[in-house]
Amino acid sequence: MDIFPRSVWAKLFLRRRIEENNITFSTEMSLGEDMSFVYQYLMVSRSIAVIDGVYYNVQNVNPKSLSKRYVNNIEHSLLIQNQLWNQLLEVYPKIEENYYKQHMDFRFYLASLYVNNLFKFDSPYSSKEKWDNIAQQLKNIDHF
Repeated sequence: MDIFPRSVWAKLFLRRRIEENNITFSTEMSLGEDMSFVYQYLMVSRSIAVIDGVYYNVQNVNPKSLSKRYVNNIEHSLLIQNQLWNQLLEVYPKIEENYYKQHMDFRFYLASLYVNNLFKFDSPYSSKEKWDNIAQQLKNIDHF
């Protein structure tokens, strides 16, 4: 059972905890607002419960859905996601070991989002510019 999904779907939240802790969806982010909300919530929670089972499935087959479109200034959203991940680890340092049993390195995950974004159908970059962007990010690897 994966307790680290980043979206808000398939979760129940206590409204009182959300209101008391002023947990909101980030308006600064163009990607990862769900993860921001979930991680903010986890940072003020003492426990979570998990139900083992699949009770619904979502298929995102629309090629023009927002999740398949190019995101401008994705770097800003990825930096915020990385900061939230580090904050979550400060609150719950033991979760890191469990996370890496099922997931790739979080920074590599963020890098894959960056590269994937460059190759979205509506990316404004030419092939050469895409590869130049990737090369530049690799030079700045500590950026993520």
